Amino acid sequence: MQRRYTDDKFTELRKVKLFHGLADSELMGILDYVNIKDFKRGEIVIYPEDTNDIFYSLIKGKVKMLRSDENGKEMVVAVHQSGDSFGEISVIDGKECPATAVAMELSRVALIEKDNFYALISSQKDVLNNLMQFFCVRLRDMWNTCELLTYDNAARRIKMFFLVNLNKYGIPTDTGITINMKLTHQEIADMVGITRETVSRVIGEWKKNGDISILPNKHIHFHKNFLLKV
Repeated sequence: MQRRYTDDKFTELRKVKLFHGLADSELMGILDYVNIKDFKRGEIVIYPEDTNDIFYSLIKGKVKMLRSDENGKEMVVAVHQSGDSFGEISVIDGKECPATAVAMELSRVALIEKDNFYALISSQKDVLNNLMQFFCVRLRDMWNTCELLTYDNAARRIKMFFLVNLNKYGIPTDTGITINMKLTHQEIADMVGITRETVSRVIGEWKKNGDISILPNKHIHFHKNFLLKV
């Protein structure tokens, strides 16, 4: 029974980007450093007032990061997919979490306590390299988001949002790129700072013009000609 648990945990941790590149023996050696927990849809993973001592990596599911403005309106500042990590800021600087993390669907998360996190990056070069790549991606995402929010044109703002995420979650095909993530129009609206009705109108126009296709699994396929348009 213990062996089956170990095998399952090993297989699940292989899905986490932080552990990419580790040999089987190296990954086996860190199983005890990691706990795994399931979160139901709508369950809070991290509270913003927490002084967090845990680094989180998403094995499967989807988690959104929320921030509230001075009027209490919530804005989605990031969405994490399977393999992504989050919660790193508080682990490193010891301050409160800058956002609330909420499970958008049933999600399985790998939790690494602060002492174990530092032990990992000290002993495993590949883990440290993956972490540095993760920080670079996160910084570029922040720059792109700042640029996105300067656009007055709603269609351009939405397109920029998708282009940013296509770099991370895009699957190239012969006719274009499919984004390997499902977001509601409301979630997109929350992330780009416009109304849901505007998002629905813009996406509807793109679909009518043949710029995009909505696949049966609700993923969006972006055709090559549309991606080349300025």
